Amino acid sequence: MAAIPGELSLMDKGLKSLLDVPLSSDLHKLNAHCNHIARIQGLDHLRNLQHLDLSSNQIRRIEGLGALANLRTLSLSCNLLTKVEGLEKLFNLTMLNLSYNRIHDLSGFRSLHGTRHKISHIDLHSNCVSNIDHLLQCTKGLCCLTNLTLEKNGKANPVCHTAGMDLILCRYLVLIRSVISFKL
Repeated sequence: MAAIPGELSLMDKGLKSLLDVPLSSDLHKLNAHCNHIARIQGLDHLRNLQHLDLSSNQIRRIEGLGALANLRTLSLSCNLLTKVEGLEKLFNLTMLNLSYNRIHDLSGFRSLHGTRHKISHIDLHSNCVSNIDHLLQCTKGLCCLTNLTLEKNGKANPVCHTAGMDLILCRYLVLIRSVISFKL
């Protein structure tokens, strides 16, 4: 099967670092799923990158993404992340998959509040989010958010077991949507 120009698959290659791979600045899609990558680095020159998959690695921090101004989708599922961070310069990011990590701290979402950021889909199922107030405070300013996945196929966050969670989220979403509509 011929490679598609601008796309690179490095799936299951035993990579420990992206610094070991020459990456063309013309890349718009990079898939490095299922490797042994511990740090996000060596991507600063990929200004055209739109889709990045670093799922199933050993990444502990969200970092090294600041130069990826055109990034639209990012998958960091199945890593060792404990907090959301390092996303503030990703203004064009629309889809973020952080499922199957150890995330309990969502404070990094606060840097995405407002109309400059386009994030609309966040997958957080199978993490350690336990505080409903923290969840609401960190996501309430995500103006474009339409899909927030906290549970999927029985894999949930502890917050999903909060009594009245469905009602709390419904009231919250109605309030947020009415505020957004009012501002428009």
